[in-house]
Amino acid sequence: MQYSALINRAIAVQLDHQKAKIDETPAAVITTIHQNAIQCEWAKKVEDPLDKRVMLNGHLDVPSGRLIAVREALPDHIKLTRAEKGCIFFEVVEDETQPGRFLVSEIFENQEAFDAHQHRTRNSDWFNVTKGIPR
Repeated sequence: MQYSALINRAIAVQLDHQKAKIDETPAAVITTIHQNAIQCEWAKKVEDPLDKRVMLNGHLDVPSGRLIAVREALPDHIKLTRAEKGCIFFEVVEDETQPGRFLVSEIFENQEAFDAHQHRTRNSDWFNVTKGIPR
């Protein structure tokens, strides 16, 4: 599956869940999207000259001693990020196959929206909870 098709599927899943007012996307769907995207050449930050969206797929490896704090802080981080101007898609789910790994997929309208997101997170509880955790 091409990367653009994966992104479109991810956006469709997100929109369906927003319409249904469901806060969590099924982990299996996001895990599949994430794993397929990693196999594509655009698994890192993507900026197409004709498409100003900023797309990232990655992971966060949380040490076992910090899992509870990360799990508790995550819902608020997701809610705040999705409410940001320019956030098209944002999902963080725990990998079902690798303990302590959280899969991250995000799409922002443009670099400005992504930079604003980065700035907000640096001043958030999420930043403090995840400080020093490898990404």
